Amino acid sequence: MDIEKELLSHLDKILKESKTKQRNIEIVVFYYGFSDAVWPTLDEVAKQYSIGTRERVRQILNKNFRDFTKKNDLPSVVKCAEILSKGLYITASDYLKKLEGLGLVWSGGNVQGLLNLMHDLGLAETFHAYTQDLRLVTRGLLTSNDETYLLEKSDAEELKEALKNAKDLPGMLGIANLKYLNEDWSNEKFLFVKDVIQNSTEAWFKEDDKDFWYIFEKRDNTLINYSEKVFRVIDSCKASYLAEVYENALYARSNKYKYPPVKIIEEYLKKSVFFESDGDLIEYKGSTRDLTDIESDIVKFFNNEPRSNFKNLNSHLEAIGYTRPHISKATMFSPLVHVDKTRGRKQYIYSLVQKAASIKTLTISARYQSYLNRLRKLIETGTDESIEGKRRKEHAILQEWLFKDKKTEHCAICGELYEVSALVTAHKKKRAKCTAAERLDPYIVMPICLFGCDYLYERGFLYISKGRITVNTKMKSETIEYSKALELNGKTLKDEWLNGSESYFYK
Repeated sequence: MDIEKELLSHLDKILKESKTKQRNIEIVVFYYGFSDAVWPTLDEVAKQYSIGTRERVRQILNKNFRDFTKKNDLPSVVKCAEILSKGLYITASDYLKKLEGLGLVWSGGNVQGLLNLMHDLGLAETFHAYTQDLRLVTRGLLTSNDETYLLEKSDAEELKEALKNAKDLPGMLGIANLKYLNEDWSNEKFLFVKDVIQNSTEAWFKEDDKDFWYIFEKRDNTLINYSEKVFRVIDSCKASYLAEVYENALYARSNKYKYPPVKIIEEYLKKSVFFESDGDLIEYKGSTRDLTDIESDIVKFFNNEPRSNFKNLNSHLEAIGYTRPHISKATMFSPLVHVDKTRGRKQYIYSLVQKAASIKTLTISARYQSYLNRLRKLIETGTDESIEGKRRKEHAILQEWLFKDKKTEHCAICGELYEVSALVTAHKKKRAKCTAAERLDPYIVMPICLFGCDYLYERGFLYISKGRITVNTKMKSETIEYSKALELNGKTLKDEWLNGSESYFYK
């Protein structure tokens, strides 16, 4: 029996003689999450039923449920608590999926209501819901898009310290590899920190074989510091070329951890919220800062002599008054200077970091640019403010991008024409798996109809490969869902829904 039915059956037995039976049952059911309440609290119950105070609600719950109920009266709730206690943590969404799979809750289950119920029965009392930065969840911090984590209070501080270490790591490395911290961590702690990074609105990440590379875009970072100076000198550049320059510059300082390879730096430059890209061409959209005196003199030198060996460059800078150590650091490991090492150590050729060979500008439509700018401004609000408003704005802007001034639109999957009200703003790639820049890219969404396509795509019955709908044979079954997926197999998506990275479409 599912929890709601079990609870209602129990309430029906203990409230037989109550004159206010139905109202009190509704109050109990509301508080324990079987209602439309997003995060039920005593205050919310008082407001919903015009009771007056939270203390009055507490009295009603005690008199109509708590005083007459033991944990053995609700065996399904006991089972929920047992599942919760099996690991270090579990996300709220995964927990509800497990319970739904066991038939204990329906698809609209409410984690806070269930925690209220378990705690009142003396079950899982040390488990609470936490935000991504490990603050106790409150109604003001929660939205339907937020992932929350269920874990014991005693583990929260330890995980908070691990998360802090992970956030600090990319500072000097530019892009960090999470496996560097994994030596002293349990596998569950590693998975928790990784999951938080993947769900962060401020993180860029790339999973590559056994490596998990990441950077928090809003924190002080070497690569961003480089870009603030480089794009003071140039206005665009090839990402592949600049990645080589940045990799060389990183090795100015020794570090016990390895710096990111060129291919990872290049991918970051193409996908960061601070850049816009068109193929290999990138433009920096962050703020720039002034060059140091020696950097300014190096730029002037290369404006007159585009390529130089170290001897000539060094002689010029020494004549101005700079010392040899200062010169070496500002030339050999500078993000402003490209060092061609192909001829061997004694024949390095130095040149100023180059603007893209052509004067070409990024070919981005004005409408797309407008929506991209609006979305990327959301990341500037930071995490100290309520996340709720930011997430709602993100969804509203993406929805407007797809449907503004439209009464009808075609479903991207089946191609049929629908009223806009019958379509959802669907992420091509699961939102939890998107980097910050991907979440704030208008091309990350497409319209999908509620008449089957949304369910089939979201549940993995089909995926997009090279612009074509492909049925997922791993989901093969005799059900109507699989047969509906087969009907769509091989259909080609319109070009407008293929904009953006190929990686947006997940299997």
